[in-house]
Amino acid sequence: MFARRQRLCPTSFMFRYLCRNVILAAAFVVTAASTLAVGTSRPGAIKVVSYNILHGTNQQNENSLTSQALALIELKPDLVGLQEVDDKCARSAGVDQMKELARLTGMHSAFGPHFDFQGGQYGLGLLSRYPLSDVRTDRITLITKEGTTETRALLSATATLDGGTTVRLATVHMGLNQPSRIIQAREILKHLKPAEQTVVLTGDFNAEPGTEEITILEEALQNTGTSDNGTYPVGKPIKVIDYIMVSRAVLAERSNYHVHTEVPHSDHYPISVELSLKARAQ
Repeated sequence: MFARRQRLCPTSFMFRYLCRNVILAAAFVVTAASTLAVGTSRPGAIKVVSYNILHGTNQQNENSLTSQALALIELKPDLVGLQEVDDKCARSAGVDQMKELARLTGMHSAFGPHFDFQGGQYGLGLLSRYPLSDVRTDRITLITKEGTTETRALLSATATLDGGTTVRLATVHMGLNQPSRIIQAREILKHLKPAEQTVVLTGDFNAEPGTEEITILEEALQNTGTSDNGTYPVGKPIKVIDYIMVSRAVLAERSNYHVHTEVPHSDHYPISVELSLKARAQ
């Protein structure tokens, strides 16, 4: 879900936010460098995570960015897509959240803004154990409640895996209304071209399996998850709205899909899956 626009945080909250972040970061930064160097344990596979981080807070509006980083470290992903990310916003004490997550996890990072917010920007993020290149923020259509048209970000970058194989890693946070999502689904396929390149799409799609917008995406992308376990909200996950999808032509096998209900540090649970990819037909 999209976060509500909030009033500026008081100074005391900023102080508590920064102090807690510094203490937790000191405890976890050494672990990050050694743990994430390993990546997924299954040979020949890549582990992908999608996580809506609620601008680095939990459902009690408490700073949880470093706890989220620790959870990512423990999941040992190769590629990560993040939604609801703040970049230097007042409510997050001016923290560049992608820079901080990259520092704590030891991963490469990228950020793409939806819009300016509270002195900074609000948007999407990518983390990768592999180098990222050709970082791009495309715009997709959002129809507001008033019927006007705005745009939101579709963030993508090329991750170069061991051996030189490239994957187009993308993340998106689709709109709250279905007319927007149907338009966005078509625009996502147009921008990413999953029939022409290896695409891994992550995100909070705000839509459940079987809806028209998901069906559109599934024309070219394979949904790697299941509808058995909800991903939102934390504490009572009754909706499946978080996804990891991959180009149909290159998916050889998917395994170990999980909704990580042991990670309560946002209002969504992170999801993960291990993917074995095959070479594209020439």
